[in-house]
Amino acid sequence: MTPAADGQPVQMQVLYWGLGLTVAIVTALWKAAVMRGDLNHKWNPRVNLLEGDLTHKAIGELSILRRKIDELIGGGSLDPTSDIVDPAELLKSVRMFDRLISARRRARRRFDLLLKLGNLIVLCLLFLLVGTIAGATHLSGLADLARWVAFIWGVFALGLGCGVVMFFLYWYLQHKLSDAEILARPEKADG
Repeated sequence: MTPAADGQPVQMQVLYWGLGLTVAIVTALWKAAVMRGDLNHKWNPRVNLLEGDLTHKAIGELSILRRKIDELIGGGSLDPTSDIVDPAELLKSVRMFDRLISARRRARRRFDLLLKLGNLIVLCLLFLLVGTIAGATHLSGLADLARWVAFIWGVFALGLGCGVVMFFLYWYLQHKLSDAEILARPEKADG
């Protein structure tokens, strides 16, 4: 065994690092295992409220649109000049209505995907855990896993890469749900 700068053999330091990483991964596994319940507790009432608020706001936007249409075409009277009215001023209300309905429809799907994410994160962490334990065991010399080195590092890399993707997906879904909440907020009246 080769001594390191602090007098401990390098193989033992590899085991210490492997043990530290293993403890961190097991802790993350525990957090990921309860993630579904935590997310459900945190987001389910918010998504239910969000859907109601977006629906209410969309209905309000339809009322505004109807009022604008009535103003443009004269509220039901047959005016020959109504055929040449420019509908461009209606576009803002139509776009807002579409945005509200799209946000409402996507909110539930994003919430459901967020709940499923916990299971995928557990799988990623399991790959990372197996790769860490096997890699530390091999590098420390406790087991000769020379034939399995490529597999070990592949499993470790798969767990790490999958974990990074899951982190960004988690962030993206939370961000989009928060954006929908902001969109659903009632507009402040001027005054």
